Amino acid sequence: MRSRYKRFGLLTLMVLLFSVQINIVQAHVGKPTVYVNGQKLDVDAIATGENNSVTFIPFRPIFEALEMEVEWDEKTKTVTASKDSTLIKLRANNLTGFLNEKKVQLSSAPFINNDTLYVNLRFIAEGAGGKVRWEKVSDNEMYVYIELTDSITNSNN
Repeated sequence: MRSRYKRFGLLTLMVLLFSVQINIVQAHVGKPTVYVNGQKLDVDAIATGENNSVTFIPFRPIFEALEMEVEWDEKTKTVTASKDSTLIKLRANNLTGFLNEKKVQLSSAPFINNDTLYVNLRFIAEGAGGKVRWEKVSDNEMYVYIELTDSITNSNN
């Protein structure tokens, strides 16, 4: 009788572990191609979460594509980007960000991978006044399109 319970317990444990593994596979990491106003960014973007629902990108290329000034504080692991009246401040592993001095609760925290801070692409693009469109062509091919308003990209005209 005891052997039967052990087998049942072992089988239950295997089923649970297998179901966790399936969820991990569903949350695999994708590599979307990112475009800003039709220009392809040469970056190593990472899509994570269920159905690759969150795209992270190294902070410097996206802020530079938005023509923002960037400051990095190595001690606090904080990036600050600004242009005109737009100010974005994010800290690694922190769910609180700042947009124009206002505290914002982030859906996912910026993180450091291979000495690079990755930030949520949608938060950055929309914070800078852009519109984001995401297109999944296949399991291995994804595109993120960011269209910016004239107020951000042409403020020096």
